Amino acid sequence: MLGVHRVLLAHVMRAITALLALDEPPTAILSTNSRLSLGVVPALHQFGRTDIALVSYGDFAMAETLSPAVTVIDHSPEAIGDMAAKALLARLQPGDKALSDAPVIPVPAQLVARGSGELTP
Repeated sequence: MLGVHRVLLAHVMRAITALLALDEPPTAILSTNSRLSLGVVPALHQFGRTDIALVSYGDFAMAETLSPAVTVIDHSPEAIGDMAAKALLARLQPGDKALSDAPVIPVPAQLVARGSGELTP
């Protein structure tokens, strides 16, 4: 598992390096999961770019203790899995259903503002 983590961190570092090399580097990064966020934070620190807003999709244990603390979009993986399973079972029912007719299913989530992604007045 440690090898996978190292590979992931190497990918994150390459991505951050490429983003920061752009003529107009990002002012914010949205990390799609907490494992990626654990790679983004040290990469930003390595480049001295803690001014870039970071928002993680998914909370994690160290998010509020990092500097700056990581703002997260907290959600319930169980609720998402439950809704996805119900949607899949509904799609498997007999009948001619186009994928474009599938309803949008809202999933409960909340923004946990910790200072790494909010605009300040």
